[in-house]
Amino acid sequence: MLYPEDLSYSADQPVWVRIEGDVTVIGITDDLEEEFQDADSIELPEIGDVAEIGRACATVHIGVEVYEILAPVSGHIVQRNESAANDVQSIFSSSYEDSWLFKIEFDDHDELETLVNADEYASTQRQRDLDELHLQNTEARNDDELDDDA
Repeated sequence: MLYPEDLSYSADQPVWVRIEGDVTVIGITDDLEEEFQDADSIELPEIGDVAEIGRACATVHIGVEVYEILAPVSGHIVQRNESAANDVQSIFSSSYEDSWLFKIEFDDHDELETLVNADEYASTQRQRDLDELHLQNTEARNDDELDDDA
């Protein structure tokens, strides 16, 4: 998968960040499209809410499961994408330009150092995919061993 090079990314989760002066525009990457295809709703932070780096600031509801979106920077929420709030699927049916979730006005420029570029993010995602594949293979081998023991 190709990631836009004009964006930054969270090293911890599939979140992209576009920096516009002292405001960061936050969205989730296409990596979650398959996982979120059955999403029921998304709860976005309210304008004026305080976001803290690494803390949940939005949630996606998929049946009884809840996926937390962590703030990649700290600051105040200055805008939210009402289209996304009203139709969670809209964030996957449009470009990165239009599929943002919310905007954070940040104070600490040093927090931007925690973000990674597109190449670093792609490398991290590949490693996560390999780790997940290894875990699935290990679980399959364990299941086969249990079947052999029966």
